[in-house]
Amino acid sequence: RYLEKFEQLKAAAARENLPVKLFCGMEMMADGTLFDRLQNGDVQPLGESRFLLVEFDPLDPPEWCMAAIGHIRNCGYTPLIAHPERYVVLQNEPWRAELWTEQGAALQVTRSGIFGAFGQKAAETARVLLRRKLVFCVASDGHGVSHRRPVLEDVNAWLTERFGGAYAARLLYENPHKLLYGEAGREKTA
Repeated sequence: RYLEKFEQLKAAAARENLPVKLFCGMEMMADGTLFDRLQNGDVQPLGESRFLLVEFDPLDPPEWCMAAIGHIRNCGYTPLIAHPERYVVLQNEPWRAELWTEQGAALQVTRSGIFGAFGQKAAETARVLLRRKLVFCVASDGHGVSHRRPVLEDVNAWLTERFGGAYAARLLYENPHKLLYGEAGREKTA
């Protein structure tokens, strides 16, 4: 059903001659159904890649997170961990993020997390992950045109000012492009 709706959206964009390329993908919750969904192929990687955008519950214990990352990897996918700055385990022990990336996960922090929309602890954690160069990409976490809009210009300026233009370009343009076109994952993700 999801793919059918996606194809309808692509056809509508083509009919309107919109200058946009659409990619399929979805965020999946790393809950009790994760292993069955992976085994049944009931997952949708991002774009043309083998990356799965994965969200943990903010209170998930570190053992569950590591087990889920390992299982996703064993099924042939690369977990792209959505908004790791919101997870209590990383807020309290940010060093664990390095373990996640060593196990083959990639981290996607969000603009809203960096700027404190989810609290000071989330902002501090996002900035620690950025300073340690553990982040694969930065996303808008856009949910609509009025609430959590898909805006990245301000975070581009913020990243450039603090970390330099090359790092900002890698997180906002180069790595997302490689991911969508299936070119990422051959190298170390962070």
